[in-house]
Amino acid sequence: MQYLNGKRLQRAVVAAAQHVLECQERLNRINVFPVPDGDTGTNMAMTMKAIAEGAINAGNLSLGGMSRQLARSALMGARGNSGAILAQFFHGLAQSFQGVKRVGLTGISNSFQKAVEHAEQAVVNPVEGTILTVMRDWANHLLSTQKSDLQGWLTSGLKAAVRSLKQTPEKLPVLAQAKVVDAGAQGFVNMLEGVVRLVEHGPDEWGSGPEDAVKSAEDVVKPDANEQYRYCTECLIEGASLDLPSIREAVAPMGDSLIVAGGDNLVRVHIHVDEPAAVFDVLSAFGDVSREKYEDMFAQHQTQFTGAKHGLALITDSSCDVPTDYLIRHQIHVVPVRVSFGPRDYLDRINITGNEVYRLMGSSPYHPKTSQPSPEDFAKAYRLAGEHAEQGLALMISAALSGTYQAANLARKLMDQFDVEVFDTKNAAGAHGLLLMLAAEAIEAGCSREDVLGRLEYARPHVKLFASLETLKFAIRGGRVGRIQGFVAKLLGLVPVLSIKPDGRIAKVAVCRPKTDNGQTLLRLVADFVDGREDLRFVVCHADAWTRAEAVRKELEHRYGVTEVPVLPVSPTLGAHVGPGTVAVCVMAFPVGTRPW
Repeated sequence: MQYLNGKRLQRAVVAAAQHVLECQERLNRINVFPVPDGDTGTNMAMTMKAIAEGAINAGNLSLGGMSRQLARSALMGARGNSGAILAQFFHGLAQSFQGVKRVGLTGISNSFQKAVEHAEQAVVNPVEGTILTVMRDWANHLLSTQKSDLQGWLTSGLKAAVRSLKQTPEKLPVLAQAKVVDAGAQGFVNMLEGVVRLVEHGPDEWGSGPEDAVKSAEDVVKPDANEQYRYCTECLIEGASLDLPSIREAVAPMGDSLIVAGGDNLVRVHIHVDEPAAVFDVLSAFGDVSREKYEDMFAQHQTQFTGAKHGLALITDSSCDVPTDYLIRHQIHVVPVRVSFGPRDYLDRINITGNEVYRLMGSSPYHPKTSQPSPEDFAKAYRLAGEHAEQGLALMISAALSGTYQAANLARKLMDQFDVEVFDTKNAAGAHGLLLMLAAEAIEAGCSREDVLGRLEYARPHVKLFASLETLKFAIRGGRVGRIQGFVAKLLGLVPVLSIKPDGRIAKVAVCRPKTDNGQTLLRLVADFVDGREDLRFVVCHADAWTRAEAVRKELEHRYGVTEVPVLPVSPTLGAHVGPGTVAVCVMAFPVGTRPW
């Protein structure tokens, strides 16, 4: 291989993201700089996941087009210090590859060098011994190394990055004290490992990362929480001709660890402060502020390094539709379901997105099939959860719809010291997600596992999913609707509206004409269900039908006086069964005066 094009860059980014996702818990364990809050692995994983999703959804683009897509996805999805630095790296790469269809090895090394310089410029007070040091050493090595073949060149670059990584404790005393390497730098090396693994062996199976990648939690010398500021604060700014120096100058006096990434019309700001709202207020003078986020680093340090375990950890499967930030905030472990098109396997929400599933459904000769995670996949999640919790509670998609529940139960037998209870939600998608959120909030309120299970048992009959398909084409291809039945429905212009019965099985509850219905049948079914009920809570899910889903959300908020109804893409696992165009309303509502808590 002598050149890089858009498709190769796409595959490389997905492979890098997968490996960081595999290693994220190990990265969290060694996170001691700039703040020992134990979230560098999660932040890098979520950043790379957002970048990979952008790459997957981009389809076939030139190198310039793909790098531009990656840069935007990185800015939109970046989390934490390392995520903001990576966003600026990809922003610099996009500038270097602008208008380019493909580039040779010399051009690649020059572009990597410029991208690293771009990343360094985003950090107001850069520190040696961090991800920036390893990125620079890696790029310098590639620039000075003889270039004959992409595979050997990348492998050589990885070795240089590993050497630089091992030297980070010599450059940063806090790392030497804790006897670890820098977590962000380790994450960057994990990215390179994923790319080299792809080049040498092709796409790889989901794993848990190399056992010797970093020290175990027990080997890390616990650092003191000496951070001056409490909240890790982030947001996006959108506007015309944004001035990065002016943005830096405006917020720099408010805190530390300032990173300003991006440029032109989209900028991401990361800073540690005591008053996040004041930061958002100042930045609103430059443009539209969105995706505001702040996390309590003192509380994160307490959880990560005091040795005290919180009572109950939640585990779920990836068919559950819940906002990503919610999963992270409540430390919910997600085990990916598998999707396959013929001989090619994918991991739900890891190396395939819903949009890519729908694209393949329209072009692949194979109809998608799904398969549950293995018991060992669940056992790995249980072990990770057990590092910070005394007990576990796993909420699974309906056992009547998938073997996932059985696999989660089998995994319990592989556990010696961690006690896990498995709960059948008898539901799917956002309805599954509503029960998961109920459990998370009960845990946050201090409930025991027995109390949480009691709430779930009570709530389960009071959760409903109503899903309107746009077409029967894919259900017929998958054998879930007979061809004659499908032909008659098509002739009449009808599609089914589906729900899930109390036993967890799918049932048709209505029919509608999708071209004229505009969500009215869904809204009527919801109105019938919530009549005489209170404590209404909704989630709207969709399969590549955001416009229709958004219209349904607005109508729900108008009719029932609710706010902040999440609109979420349905998981690729379920999207493979219902096909594009599907919209679902998921609702939890209790009979008036009966809720026992």
